[in-house]
Amino acid sequence: MKDVVTGTGIVYYSRTGHSKRVAEALATRLDGSLYPVEMPAYAGAFGMLRAIFDSLRGHIVSPQVNISSLSGFERVLICGPVWTSFPAIPLRDVLR
Repeated sequence: MKDVVTGTGIVYYSRTGHSKRVAEALATRLDGSLYPVEMPAYAGAFGMLRAIFDSLRGHIVSPQVNISSLSGFERVLICGPVWTSFPAIPLRDVLR
C-alpha cells in the first residue's frame, strides 16, 4: 500500500517573483512543500512578450515541473499570475 504524504503541495509559477513570494508565504503558514514550475522561455523582456502572445493564442507550452510527486498530498494549491483573463500558460499545462 502506498504511503500517503500528509500536508499541502504548492505548485507555483512566477515570472517576476510576486507569485513566488505568495507561494512561500503559503508554504510557511500551511507547512507546505513547494513545487516551482520553470519556464525559461518567458524570462526577460522578450519572454514577457512571448508569454503574452502565447496566452492570447492559447498556445500551451510544456513547462518543466515534476508533478507526479504530488499524488500523495492531502491537498494541492496552485499559485500563479493571471494573463489575459486565464491562468498563466505554464499553469494551464500543469492543470491539464
